[in-house]
Amino acid sequence: MFSDAEIIRSSASNILRLHWNVAETNRSFADVKKNSSVLLTADNIRKNVDPVFLEPEVTEDFPTTTGDEPRIPHIIHQTYKSESIPQVYIPLIQSFIQHNRNWTYFFWTDSSARKLISERFPNFLHTWDNYKKGVYRADALRYFVLHEFGGIYVDLDFQCLRPLDRVTYKYSAIFPSEPLEHSVFLYKMPLFVNNAIMMSRPKHPFLKYLMDRLSWSRNNRNLLEVAGPAFVHRQFFNYNGIRQVTVDANGDKNSTVPYSAPKHMKFPPDHADGIYVPNTHYFMNTLAANFPVENARNTCRNKVFLDNMEQCYGNGQRRRCKPMKISMAQTHSNIKRACNELARRDIRSQEDHFRFTYTVHHWFSSYANSRIVFQNNSDIRDIVPEVRIF
Repeated sequence: MFSDAEIIRSSASNILRLHWNVAETNRSFADVKKNSSVLLTADNIRKNVDPVFLEPEVTEDFPTTTGDEPRIPHIIHQTYKSESIPQVYIPLIQSFIQHNRNWTYFFWTDSSARKLISERFPNFLHTWDNYKKGVYRADALRYFVLHEFGGIYVDLDFQCLRPLDRVTYKYSAIFPSEPLEHSVFLYKMPLFVNNAIMMSRPKHPFLKYLMDRLSWSRNNRNLLEVAGPAFVHRQFFNYNGIRQVTVDANGDKNSTVPYSAPKHMKFPPDHADGIYVPNTHYFMNTLAANFPVENARNTCRNKVFLDNMEQCYGNGQRRRCKPMKISMAQTHSNIKRACNELARRDIRSQEDHFRFTYTVHHWFSSYANSRIVFQNNSDIRDIVPEVRIF
């Protein structure tokens, strides 16, 4: 399996590069034949199977349409506590500027963020000032910024690989999900909508929906539920009028959406008030550095667990499933699909893995237990001379 993204700074070009460790990259799913009864794992990759996955393999670029004006403004929003930026973020910021030279770049600090809330959303200022952690304000800010200005919000630990213009024409709001292995093995669900990268037109009603519910969630004991990705995930389902338990993996090989729902969404994805959740290939296709890959693999190799979940969790056999704790609410099908996703990462070449990818998440954000050293800071104005600060 390819390794987690390893960050190496080139002293000559000051660009972050990905090291790709792939065993036997010449293997292809073209060699995999039909027999749906066999689980595809790294151990039996050469079995004659027709595997099922959590989302379709991407074979074409991001859906777009022709038009003179983009539905999503060409504005990039990023935030940090001050205008003094740690060295590790600088090449990542520069990657967005390099590939999107005609876009406007907004940078938000603790000071400018509070100014925005105070001047344009004064009713929220009390909640803002009383958040117990700075990360809550960092999470909340992105919804207000996108609602007010539109554009793309992206965490500082993302790298841009190519121009984003194409993705701004067809949809009014784009909310990528985390890698689907995260969804199944970490969150016990087939889909987990994230807030690390989001795109929207200004005044989108879903953003207003999020903003209106931030005061209700401010005292939640779960860090991610206050204003973070779990909060967005929950509100995504509420806004669309569907239940989380009804969402399943998408078996349509021609689809660019990673889920299917038996009930129609409140709005179609390409509606002015709709939300498009794209295939993870486009924006979020790298696993977190702290994702327990080997534990997940042990679960995939646990035949007792995979063949009979009820036995695994009953009659004193719980220890046999210890490699990865999975909720009984999790379906057998989704666990198998997640195992297949892990195996697909093994045999996919670096070129194929990033063929249509726009952004790479390096996963050293506030929520991660990172070993990244944040030092040797530079002023944001030296990094982006034309930066706009509110």
